[in-house]
Amino acid sequence: MARKLGLKTKYRWFDHKYNEDFLDVWSNEVAWFIGLILSDWYISNPILGKFVRLKMCDRDVIDKVKIITNYHNGVGVHKPKNIKYKTSYSVEFCGNKFWNFFTNMGLDYRKSYIAKFPTIPNEYKFDVIRGVFDGDGSVSIGKKGYPFARICGTIDVVESIASKIGLHKTTHQNTDHNYIIQYTGERAVKFLDYLYLNSIELTRMNRKYYKYLDTLKWKEKRYR
Repeated sequence: MARKLGLKTKYRWFDHKYNEDFLDVWSNEVAWFIGLILSDWYISNPILGKFVRLKMCDRDVIDKVKIITNYHNGVGVHKPKNIKYKTSYSVEFCGNKFWNFFTNMGLDYRKSYIAKFPTIPNEYKFDVIRGVFDGDGSVSIGKKGYPFARICGTIDVVESIASKIGLHKTTHQNTDHNYIIQYTGERAVKFLDYLYLNSIELTRMNRKYYKYLDTLKWKEKRYR
């Protein structure tokens, strides 16, 4: 409120309870984290202070993020009033450094409308895409075990991912600013093979990884 009114204050309202230098050097962990932020994040309007918030329903992802960023603050627990919806969990990174890193990538609080796939070293592309998939993707097994894999996002995000994967896909418009790319059958398995190649438990969501293992069972049966 003081900021909105233009009042000066000496009160320091946050503490850097994480490794501020985490994003300084590219790594598989950094790339996966960037993918997560690209999908399930909120980057603040600077009028309200500079912070980046990651919010997800899968607690294991939040716990892994805490480990790789050396985050030692509490985890927000958000229980919806409607029992049809899942409880979600959040961590918040306050301060200029993380906020500037992502805004310099062209990301801000208008995510749903303007998000673009960031420029990254090619060797880390699957880690970033896996992060986006963990946040805004899905894998399912249809009739007779037929697998489907999807990612949603802005047209720039999904088409950039599709071009980096290089497999035939279908694209569907979900809303005015949201699109879905979908892979089916063998291409779905191949897509997931790319995402999980050389991945480790610390940089992937458990639930979707186990679903990926189910798609491998379908592939094995198909080629017996």
